[in-house]
This record gives sequence, structure tokens and C-alpha cells, in this order.
Amino acid sequence: MMFRQGLKSFVFVAALLAVQTVAQAQYVVSGRVLEDVNGNGILDASDTNGVNGATIILTGGSLVPQVVFDVAGTGYYSFTNIPAGTYTINHFPPNLDWVYTSPSNGHLQVTLSGSDSTTNNFLDANPTTVGGWVRLDVNGNGAVDLEDTNSIVGATLELLDTNGVVKAVTLSTSATGQNYSFAGVLPGQYSIREIDPIGYHSSTQTGGGTNNLISVTVLSSTPNLTNNFYDTLPIGAIGGGSP
Repeated sequence: MMFRQGLKSFVFVAALLAVQTVAQAQYVVSGRVLEDVNGNGILDASDTNGVNGATIILTGGSLVPQVVFDVAGTGYYSFTNIPAGTYTINHFPPNLDWVYTSPSNGHLQVTLSGSDSTTNNFLDANPTTVGGWVRLDVNGNGAVDLEDTNSIVGATLELLDTNGVVKAVTLSTSATGQNYSFAGVLPGQYSIREIDPIGYHSSTQTGGGTNNLISVTVLSSTPNLTNNFYDTLPIGAIGGGSP
């Protein structure tokens, strides 16, 4: 009888210790916040740059929210000593210019049970500026010569998506620097279409041709400012360029 009671006591204590061991299990939640270079929402081999300054907040259950401010340049973040349970990883980019590409809502859910969770990655993209010049082809030879430096004022430039939908419109100006530009352009594939001012016709453009349409690949955080159009005037026409 005493043996049985002792055995029962041993089993009870062992079970209690096992429960306590499970209850005390703690895990690691980690991942990276990376720049989505081409903005496709997929972790590609080129997506190695961490998004410096992002904030990660872990919430869920009875856990006091855990915060990692200003994720380092590697994009790596980590929470340690997290009990078993289901949690939400909330991600906030460095500023309002950045956009989520994966997941699109900036949140991930993770369940901890028996092992760490270390591949909770976020992808962000940073809009950039696209632009170039509209210049006068002085001799109309369809080649970019040294004298072809006068900007043309009043040309209409349209930024088109891959479906040909106009996303933005601007006019060329005589300002120094790039004489037309589109700001806040997300990564992706686009075309820029020029509508010649009255009296002008196209003579050449970046990539060659005279169809007034330039294909553009836009990458995150990378200005694309060499999309140039050259127009000419009929022989004998006067003016039209601005220094």
C-alpha cells in the first residue's frame, strides 16, 4: 500500500514538473525587414538591403507588447523569451513614403509551440523619382550632338503603367536640372510618352526610335532620370528652344 501511494506521489510530482516545464517554455520570434528592390512582393535574391529605421511590435495573449525601434541596417529584428501562444507581429516602415509589398497589410501572425519562429520577413518599397529631358535637336539629324542642350518648354509627358493607363502627367519646363519629372513612383515597369508641342516632331529618344515612348524599369529608392526626348522644328522655323 505504501509503495503504491509512493508511486502515485512520484507520478503526480513528475506530471506537475512536466506541466511546469511546458508552461515555462520560451521561444524566439525573429525575421528581417528588407527593401523590395523591384516591388514585386516576392523575396528575391536581390532583396538584401535592410530597411533602416523600421519599427516592429509583437502583441498577443497576456504579453506586454514588445517593441523593436529603429531596426538596424541589416533589417534584422528579434524578440526573445516569448511564451508559447499566438501572436501578431506588427511592422511599421521608417516613414510614410515607404509602402508594404509583403505582406500587404504589414502584419504577420505566428504561433509558438515547440520551436522558435525565425523567418518572419517583411518587404517594403520606397517610391522614387522618374524623369529626363525634352531637348531641341538643333540640326534635326536624329543624333545627340554637343549643341543639343536647349530644353523645350511645354511638351506633355505621361507616365503609363503596363496596361497603358496614365498614372501621372507633367509638362517640360526650362528649369535647370531635369526639365521634367514624376515624383513618388513605385517600383515596377512603366512607359513615358511625350506629346510634342505644336510645330515640333520627334527626332530621337533614349534607346533610339521616334515613337515618343520610352520603356522604364523603376527600382526602389533609385532615381531614374535619363529618359530623354529630342524634338526638332521644320527647316526655316524660328525659336522654340530655351537656353
